[in-house]
Amino acid sequence: MKLNVIERLMCLQLLPRTGNIGTLKCVARADDMLGLSDEEIKDFEFVNDGAQMKWNAKGQEDTELPLGSEAKKLIIQKLMEMDKKELLEARHISLYDKFIGGEEEKA
Repeated sequence: MKLNVIERLMCLQLLPRTGNIGTLKCVARADDMLGLSDEEIKDFEFVNDGAQMKWNAKGQEDTELPLGSEAKKLIIQKLMEMDKKELLEARHISLYDKFIGGEEEKA
C-alpha cells in the first residue's frame, strides 16, 4: 500500500483503540508500519510544534508500506462507516480512493 505522511497519520486515527486481543495486536502492528521511523523523521524534516505538524516535500511522496490485510479491512470498515454516516471530510478523499475507490469502480 502506497501512502504519504498525511495519509499515514489519518490511518492511525482511523484504527480502533479498543477491541478483542486479535484486533489490538493487528492495530499494534499497523501502528508500527504507519508511524514514522527515526530515519523518516530526519529525511522528512518532520516537526511537531504542538499545534501543527510539518514536513518537507519528501513526506508528500507515497511510500510503499507492507500493511497487513486485516489492518486494511479495519481502515476500510471505518471509512465505509464514516461514509454511511456522512462523516467523511475532504481530507479523507485520497484515503477513500486508495482503500475503497478501486473496489467500487470494479463493481
